[in-house]
Amino acid sequence: MSNARNHALDLLKFFFILIVVIHHSHIMDGQLIRGYLSVDFFFFVAGYFMCSMAEGGRTTQRYVQRRIYSLYPAYFVAWLILFVAEFATRNLTYKCWYSPILELLMLQNVGIPGGGGINYPLWYISVLMWGGTIIYILKRKLPHWAFNLFGALLVLATYGYLIVMVGGIEYWSSVGGVFYVPLLRGMSDITIGMWIYDCPKMTSVKLADVIQLGSLVMVMAGMCLHNMGDFVVLPLIAVLMWSSTCANTMLDRIGARKPFIGLYQYQYYIYVGHALAIMIWNYVMKLGAFSYLIRWIVLFVLLVVTTLAIKKLTELLRQVLASKWIQSHLRGE
Repeated sequence: MSNARNHALDLLKFFFILIVVIHHSHIMDGQLIRGYLSVDFFFFVAGYFMCSMAEGGRTTQRYVQRRIYSLYPAYFVAWLILFVAEFATRNLTYKCWYSPILELLMLQNVGIPGGGGINYPLWYISVLMWGGTIIYILKRKLPHWAFNLFGALLVLATYGYLIVMVGGIEYWSSVGGVFYVPLLRGMSDITIGMWIYDCPKMTSVKLADVIQLGSLVMVMAGMCLHNMGDFVVLPLIAVLMWSSTCANTMLDRIGARKPFIGLYQYQYYIYVGHALAIMIWNYVMKLGAFSYLIRWIVLFVLLVVTTLAIKKLTELLRQVLASKWIQSHLRGE
């Protein structure tokens, strides 16, 4: 892959974030039944670029620092707003007194008893942060063959268990009370993303276009059809990811256009904030019977408002943290 920005991956991430929002809103109940698989695509992409950073020599400390710096401010703002909203409506659903502490520490869904938070999209961030760090360390420290062996055992064990014992990927529990499946799922996906990075890159743009668009259509069909299992859609998502790493594909060219480039800066804010938008949307929908079109419009407006609000508040938080007064106190001056 060249050093040029991969606009196809940016475009697909934005598209799949919208799929996640629609899935969680239940606005297409009975139609979009496997929208949660979009998150696996996010993990694949994370693993892909994580492998690039590991092979580029970035230290684990530097990797963790950059992750926290890039992820945490919006993570905190989105959590705080939703916490205040749920507290005000007396609808807090934490399991125990220290659950909010785990969520604040980005340990929401890594298998610690009492985990699980009010801002459900943040489970992906917690797994990406800590599960991803484990994979990153192993990638840097282990010989290539040893990492691939570990990765193969992890992937086979995780998805073997889900296929044989569960029959689906969405399983929010532990194996034997020890191995937390969502964490293993994320780590397995990240490993697959690293393997995709190591795969030979396609050189034929025409072939890449056919595979890319074909796999995207089949992924969407699989998410909407009852007779398409998770374990059929998941390999298709991996193929979509691999074909999208070819430069100058149709999606790459579309994604490089101005209307889309301007949207990419909002992707993360949409994801971490859509739980708040859906919470308000559900409340509005209870006020009366609305047509299908009105339901879509209201959801879209709320998504825009919450995204812009979280982005603005995050920028203000970053400015405060970067102020000389804060920096001097952090240094103990």
